[in-house]
Amino acid sequence: MIGFHIKKIRKEKKMSQQSFADKLSTSSGHISDIENGKKIPGGSFFISLKREFNVNINWILTGQGSPYIIGEDGKLDADPEVNELLDMTRAVIKSDTGYARSLKANIRSFHDAVETQSRLDKLEQRIMEKDRSGNENGGCPPGASPAPKIQSDRGRKTGT
Repeated sequence: MIGFHIKKIRKEKKMSQQSFADKLSTSSGHISDIENGKKIPGGSFFISLKREFNVNINWILTGQGSPYIIGEDGKLDADPEVNELLDMTRAVIKSDTGYARSLKANIRSFHDAVETQSRLDKLEQRIMEKDRSGNENGGCPPGASPAPKIQSDRGRKTGT
């Protein structure tokens, strides 16, 4: 079953045994032996498989779940570094230590800061788009009339 699943991943990636082996820092013969059920891969192989291809090791071993690691938002996260960091974050948070409480507080603070920055960036972009469009209303919102122009007394003719 393990060999079948590994071969399925390799075929989905449209890779030869050699290119797959190169990516996993092993030999094509080793890949062939695994795919044909002659060898069972070791832990370092599984770690490389997860890191390089975002493969769900539980699926490789049991056939249950999704072949690939799925993020909490239901989308595949193809960035192995993100997955590694998420795994480490989960481990710290589950430790129920002072480090866990501190990390939770920091994550919330960073998230709030990123959300605020995103809102500011969007607002700035909207303002820049209005400036580029040369708002004909003199900066007034659509539907509003521009303020009347005030003339100084200097340029007016008097009726006397």
